[in-house]
Amino acid sequence: MVLSGSLSDGSRGLAAIGHAGGATMVLTEAGEIKAGMPMNAAMYDGPLDFAGSADQIAREVVRRVQRAEPQPSLV
Repeated sequence: MVLSGSLSDGSRGLAAIGHAGGATMVLTEAGEIKAGMPMNAAMYDGPLDFAGSADQIAREVVRRVQRAEPQPSLV
């Protein structure tokens, strides 16, 4: 799921995902967390599991998927 924005809705959504057990990641530019939603999420709303460039986030998602244990089928 991708959340964005400059107000609090994106960072609050990120916090809700984290509190529900999901992985939370924030996009950075040149190693810096941008003002607005990314900074609000990192500084106030957390928890934050990972911050990085789009390529770094993609690699982190792949790494987490490859490590994940299979879940029982609901069908």
